[in-house]
Amino acid sequence: MAQLLNQIPAHLANTRMFLDRLRTTNITEDCTMESFDVSALYTNVSNDSAMQAISEMLNEHAGNINLYGFSVHQLMTLLKACLNCNIFSWSSKHFAQIRGLAMGQRLAPTLAIAFMSRIEAPALQCRPLLYCRYIDDCFVICATQAEMDKCFELMNEQSEHIKLTRDTPQNDWLPFLNAQINIANSVCRTKWYRKPSNKNILVHFLSAHPAHAKKAIVTNMFRTATRVCSGFEEKEESLALAQRVAVMNGYTNQIPRSKRHKGVVRQSRDSKHSSFVIAMKRNSSFYITLVITPSFIINVLSIFGVFLRTADSMGKLGMALTNIMSVTFILGILATALPKTKELPKIAIYVMVNLCIMVFALTITLVLPYLDHFMTGGLRMKDDMTEKKRRKEDVIPKVTHITLFVLLEIANLINFIVLVV
Repeated sequence: MAQLLNQIPAHLANTRMFLDRLRTTNITEDCTMESFDVSALYTNVSNDSAMQAISEMLNEHAGNINLYGFSVHQLMTLLKACLNCNIFSWSSKHFAQIRGLAMGQRLAPTLAIAFMSRIEAPALQCRPLLYCRYIDDCFVICATQAEMDKCFELMNEQSEHIKLTRDTPQNDWLPFLNAQINIANSVCRTKWYRKPSNKNILVHFLSAHPAHAKKAIVTNMFRTATRVCSGFEEKEESLALAQRVAVMNGYTNQIPRSKRHKGVVRQSRDSKHSSFVIAMKRNSSFYITLVITPSFIINVLSIFGVFLRTADSMGKLGMALTNIMSVTFILGILATALPKTKELPKIAIYVMVNLCIMVFALTITLVLPYLDHFMTGGLRMKDDMTEKKRRKEDVIPKVTHITLFVLLEIANLINFIVLVV
């Protein structure tokens, strides 16, 4: 069925086809342009009229399309079966669609386009300067306003269920599909168009999508913004709009010297205004932070654990070794994929510093009790030592213990900050 669309004179497959027809149109000085839109086309299509239009086109163009061994009668029987089998159940009751097309039906666009070819046939007989249609959106250029009004009235009279609305140029520009058209002094200008309701949401640069997919999306946006433009000024305006959309979605507009791993959208040197090069590299700092943050928290808790006075020596040793082994294993796998500092990966430096911190913390907590006993043991054996003096001597090990704990936590924090910044 899709082969029949090429036989419909007003049918548009995409914006490029529309612009090709527009640029080959003989535009007069006093011409007028408008766009027509069908209200709720799919739900108001007359199935009988659509099938009749398909049948007529099949009989007329049977020699120009591939029927795959079927006859026209067989194809129409299959088409009727597809339309009649549109049944659903609700609240234990069965319903059948008696008019219109289901939005998700694969045949719906083809049948809607064929149906609209019958609606627009009388308007084409008025011979407008240009009439083209993308499904339910029509673009019309007529020599006079009277001819435009006549075309609109004729199309609204063809079916009781089909009603069209019309749009006129605003500030001399008329939007159609993803382009805006301006006609002045027999000259047609075009530029890129984004609907005011468009949120300009693309796949964000920091998303988990593959880099090549994000690059293709942004590249295609800039390519479209330039291809629909007719002149230098329009192209500059469209590219500025595309640039703003890219920046809104995390793609920066220049290459920072200190952070060349950021996403970049820059102009090609060879063609300043006709093409753009999208240079995208992984934002490594984001991924490092994402991976290292859990290990940093583990380090904080591990240092706290080995400094607990209630834990025995074997418990502290097991906690420290478990931390070192897990962090080394997890981060070592990613070492080759992360940015480097001179010859060594930054991740390897982080692991080595973390190893030193944990070994030092474990050593300190194991040695402190013996050092405390050595320094204060002899004094406590003296009979003449007062209770007040004993308490004063006990404060020194506690202060030393807390001070070393705080210093190691600060060292762990600095190690983390140096890596992610």
